[in-house]
Amino acid sequence: MCIHNNNSMNWDTLMKMNWNTVMKKFNSITTGFYIAIAVIAMTATSVQAAFISYSDLATWQTAAGPISGSENFNGFVADVSLSATPTPLNDGISIGSTTGNGSIDVLPIVNTNETDVDGTPVAAFFNTNGIFMTFSSPINALGFDLKSLNDNNFRTAIEIYFGASLLDTLTPPIALGQLVQFFGFVGNAGETFTEIRFVQQGTLGDRFGLDNIKIADNAIPEPATLAIFGLGLAGLGFMRRRRAA
Repeated sequence: MCIHNNNSMNWDTLMKMNWNTVMKKFNSITTGFYIAIAVIAMTATSVQAAFISYSDLATWQTAAGPISGSENFNGFVADVSLSATPTPLNDGISIGSTTGNGSIDVLPIVNTNETDVDGTPVAAFFNTNGIFMTFSSPINALGFDLKSLNDNNFRTAIEIYFGASLLDTLTPPIALGQLVQFFGFVGNAGETFTEIRFVQQGTLGDRFGLDNIKIADNAIPEPATLAIFGLGLAGLGFMRRRRAA
């Protein structure tokens, strides 16, 4: 008489089924992990963001690469008062003033000594605080001409933001009189930004003109970001080959 050990067979079958279930869940979790790595790499911004500033247009343009957008205000035929609602300009650029201390000034320019950059329409500001510029998509380089900014005892800094996150603060050069100067900056390791704000330093607000805006979007991801992204893709490729086997 032969007695079959049904309990042993059931146990072996159960163990095999449980092991397959565990491996499926493991593969699913691992795949999700590699996907998460790739997504983080694509969306990460540098915590130690830094920007390099320039006072010469040619040097800035060499660092920035091809220009992707510009605004010289020559298309405006009437004065426009700037407010907290940004005024749209060319190529996704917008400009505004939360304090209302600015306007796009067409000819004849009201205050030629302090705001007239090149004899054409200009963004003229009568107090530093509240001035901002936004961009419809992230850029990594910005430059413009300034007249009279940081002259005499007035001092202004420029804050650079990605969304609500402050990335860096730069100070344009001091103007020895009511001079026209170029000022620009470029993300030095792939950093991009979506807004800048002019911030008054001290108790005196500055009066100045801004014109000939240029932007560029030629950011190259940092090596560390590329490495993380590559790790995520390599992991996904490994999981695919493992499943095929």
